[in-house]
Amino acid sequence: MTLSPTPEIVADLKAGRMVILVDEEDRENEGDVVIAADFVTPDAINFMARHARGLVCLTLEEDRCRRLGLSPMVAANRSGMGTNFTASIEAAEGVTGVMPHVPFGTDVPGMRAIVDYHKQNHPNDTHDALYVRGWTYVSLWSEALRRADKAGELNGEGVKKATETLLNYDLGGLTGNVTYTATDHRPSTKVNIFIIKDGKLAITKTPNGENPLVTGGWPLLGVDVWEHSYYIDYRNERPKYLEAWFDNLINWAHVEEMFALAPK
Repeated sequence: MTLSPTPEIVADLKAGRMVILVDEEDRENEGDVVIAADFVTPDAINFMARHARGLVCLTLEEDRCRRLGLSPMVAANRSGMGTNFTASIEAAEGVTGVMPHVPFGTDVPGMRAIVDYHKQNHPNDTHDALYVRGWTYVSLWSEALRRADKAGELNGEGVKKATETLLNYDLGGLTGNVTYTATDHRPSTKVNIFIIKDGKLAITKTPNGENPLVTGGWPLLGVDVWEHSYYIDYRNERPKYLEAWFDNLINWAHVEEMFALAPK
C-alpha cells in the first residue's frame, strides 16, 4: 500500500475531502476515516457509520470541553493508549430521546437548589442533564439515610428498609415522584420524551401521550424497557444476557411478519 505524503493529506482535508489515517502496526494497527469538522455533513457521518463502523469521534480542546460541560468518560483512565474520551455527545438539532429527569436549568421548584449550588461553587461550568440525574440520586439516598438514622438503623439493611418507605416522594419536578417498595425497586416507570430544538432539550409529546403509532410510526419490534429482572439472572454477564435476550424473548417470526406488512 502506498502512503500519501503529509502535505497532500493536509490539502485534502482543507478541501473537505475524507482521508484515512493509519496506525503503526505495533500500535493499534487500524485506520480512521477523518474529515475536517468545518466540512462535516449528514452524508459524511452516514458514510463513516455505514462503512467505517466503530465510533464517530469529534476532537476538542480541553478548554472547549470544560465550557461545554463534557467531563471525562471515566474518572480513572486505564486505556492502553490513554485516550481522553469524554462523555458521549449527540447531534445539536432534531434528535429525539428519553430520560427520566429534566435538563439543567428547567423551570421547576427542585432546580432552585441546584442552580444556587452551581452559582456558589462553580459558576463558570456548564452542566448537562447528567448533573441533574446525579443530584436526584444524592437527594434520594440522603433522604433514605435520614430515615434510617431516625429509626436507629443506620446500616445496610436499615437503609434498604428506609428506601422502601419512599412513597410518591417529591423531587420538585426534577423527575417524577419516586416510590420504592419491598417488591419493586424501580423508582419510576415513566420517562419524558425530549427533542433537541434550537440547541436545547425540550419535552415533546405524542398526541395520545405515549404511543408513537398515532404519528405514523410502524412497529417492527417492541421491547419492554424494564428488562432488569431478566438481566439479574445473568449477574452482569452481558454477552450471555444479550444472547439469551435475542434468542428467548423476541418473536422473530412476528417481526418478519410485521416487516413484510410495513409500508414501503
